[in-house]
Amino acid sequence: MIHLSNISKKFQWNGVNEHVLKEVKLNIQTGDFVTLMGTSGSGKTTLLNLIGLLDSYDKGEYVLNDISIGSLNRSQIKQLRTELFGYIFQKFHLIADLTALENVEMPLGYSNWKSSVRKERALECLTAVGLKDHCNKKPNELSGGQQQRVAIARAIVKSPKILLADEPTGNLDEENTQTIISLLKDINIKSKCTLIIATHDKEVAQNADYGLIIRDGLVMSPNYSRMK
Repeated sequence: MIHLSNISKKFQWNGVNEHVLKEVKLNIQTGDFVTLMGTSGSGKTTLLNLIGLLDSYDKGEYVLNDISIGSLNRSQIKQLRTELFGYIFQKFHLIADLTALENVEMPLGYSNWKSSVRKERALECLTAVGLKDHCNKKPNELSGGQQQRVAIARAIVKSPKILLADEPTGNLDEENTQTIISLLKDINIKSKCTLIIATHDKEVAQNADYGLIIRDGLVMSPNYSRMK
């Protein structure tokens, strides 16, 4: 499903080019649960964004579902991103003025679905994450763990093939961390959705099928090591 070959990426800081990713080789199959593990600044978030078509690369080849990303224009990349991916962020990125239901419904706003069908689907996803009774609450009326569950519901509302999560438990306590990881594992298993989590937490990484260690832009275990 996801094949990266010799992918490199650099940013310019104060006129100096700094390589964030260096000759990355990576293969992820449909339904895998993979963690990208590394410290802050290691390159894991850049790699996650690149996989999710939120960022570009400088050199190498990225093949997604047998499609070479380098051969696509911006419109085609946007369409592929919309069709395949769901995103979960550390800081939730919920819209403060909208209810939980409205936040989850947002990705369906540009679809051809009727309003009643969109609401029904959003409520179904909130129910799946255990927040049916909180659907009319706004983010400031929810705990951190609840806000992250709303963010997960929003990410899965379009039934993505690939779910990307960047430090999804970084702002949560231990109890909520376990709840969120259990929920993501359940989604991965039941929907056969490929799950990729960027994390610095070893306990989170131990839940995955495979772990990938990233250090200074280098993939230290390109063939993966089974972690459970």
